[in-house]
Amino acid sequence: MSLLDSFSLKDKNIIVTGASRGIGYGVAKELAEAGARVALVARSKPLLETCRKEIEEAGGKADVFTADLRSVESIRACVAEIEAAYGKIDGLFNNAGNHHGEGHDCGHHHGNGRSCGHREGDDGCSHHGE
Repeated sequence: MSLLDSFSLKDKNIIVTGASRGIGYGVAKELAEAGARVALVARSKPLLETCRKEIEEAGGKADVFTADLRSVESIRACVAEIEAAYGKIDGLFNNAGNHHGEGHDCGHHHGNGRSCGHREGDDGCSHHGE
């Protein structure tokens, strides 16, 4: 085995979070083109299915796993599902963002002078509903 072979992604199982759009979407396609089997992870199953379809049409391998990466329980369940499907995980491209969409900042401050960044009406902030 040459040194270059040790860097091969052929038949490696790689998780890509945030694979439904943007950088994660592009990286997932590139990893698959390089021979990796890609576990596509994000919240939006329809967007992930679009990425999976493009990868498979190009001859690559990908599977869809949905998870809310703001939730530890959701992450654990997703990793367990991927491990059950793949047997092992060889790499992770951790790209998921935490976009809250349109709205106004909730205005809650955490004592460090910075707002929590969550949007008004966003369930992601534990301070909503107080």
